[in-house]
Amino acid sequence: IAAAEVLANTTVANEWETLTFDFSTVGINLAETYVRAIIFFDFGQIGDGATYLWDDVAFGADASVPEKVLPVTFDDPDAEYVFGDFGNAFTGLAADPTNPNNTVASTVKSEGAETFAGTVIPDGNGFASPIPFAEGDTTINVRVYSPAAGIPVLFKVETEDPNIFAEVTVNTTVADEWETLSFDLATGGLDVSQTYVQAIIFFDFGQVGDGSTYLWDDVTLGPLTVKLPVTFDDPNVAYTLFDFGNAFTDLIVDPTDAGNTVASTLKSNGAETFAGTVVAGFGSPLPFQAGQTSMSVRVYSPAAGIPVLFKVEAADPNIFAEVTASTTVANAWETMTFDLADGGLDVSQAYIQAIIFFDFGQVGNGATYLWDDVAIAAPAAP
Repeated sequence: IAAAEVLANTTVANEWETLTFDFSTVGINLAETYVRAIIFFDFGQIGDGATYLWDDVAFGADASVPEKVLPVTFDDPDAEYVFGDFGNAFTGLAADPTNPNNTVASTVKSEGAETFAGTVIPDGNGFASPIPFAEGDTTINVRVYSPAAGIPVLFKVETEDPNIFAEVTVNTTVADEWETLSFDLATGGLDVSQTYVQAIIFFDFGQVGDGSTYLWDDVTLGPLTVKLPVTFDDPNVAYTLFDFGNAFTDLIVDPTDAGNTVASTLKSNGAETFAGTVVAGFGSPLPFQAGQTSMSVRVYSPAAGIPVLFKVEAADPNIFAEVTASTTVANAWETMTFDLADGGLDVSQAYIQAIIFFDFGQVGNGATYLWDDVAIAAPAAP
């Protein structure tokens, strides 16, 4: 029976690390067929009752490396996500509590964890290529789901020389909801002439760990600003969609056009009658004016006669306008137009976000609705 074995020592205590076993160093015979693997902890020593955790047994020099370029979404089925935790932070993958089809990172800052506990992205080995910062393009965005508002989140990028870095702290603003935090590293010492190869995120930075769990997703580089029309096709835009009432929205490939990305909203079984999705992150108020008060949305509905409510809100959510229209076709794209002047629009107000509600007023039945191309509709002909 052919065999080969390699010994490696752990280098840290009570933290995850990736051990690599290079069998070329022991002259492995590549002509043989190896059919099983065996792991021995504390090899050569009599057992002392210690427990060892292990995971992600993979083959190849880069097999344990997660997505090696931005954006990092945690959804790549071909990636092995291995996190570089330190200071008694512990990170793994978890299901998004608001969307069962989405995978996110979950970081526990354990009870008594160091004030500087954090997680390296990706796992201490660096990105395959430097983060492509450039003049005017120095912002990293991260979607975060925090147990409390006011939690300081520090985001840091480093070169191969860890003494060359930039870091920015931003506080969460909501509890138990997704929000996108934007870190403009130009304000934290970023030098675009340097080569930054890894990123680190620290939750509740500066505080001893209290056992809280933080979810995070969609680490992206680029402007957050959403502009009309909202097409879901711009790789430089972090589309900010917030679901509520047990609606669940993803970006998917258009089933009728493989080159097009659209939003897909599931109004789950038993979802609230008012379940909907917020489109936020606009860089400026929606450009309503006299004679230009309508918005249009392309919709792909499973049935005709579905009521769709479209709403726009100001920073004060008590200032809004909303209109309902019904789909007219099933399983085909149509453009729906909502004249918000009929729903209380005041063009002197600054409306900064839009909300869409499918099958409004009805309890969810598990139907899925596709939508795209949110735009200001052309003024009606005189």
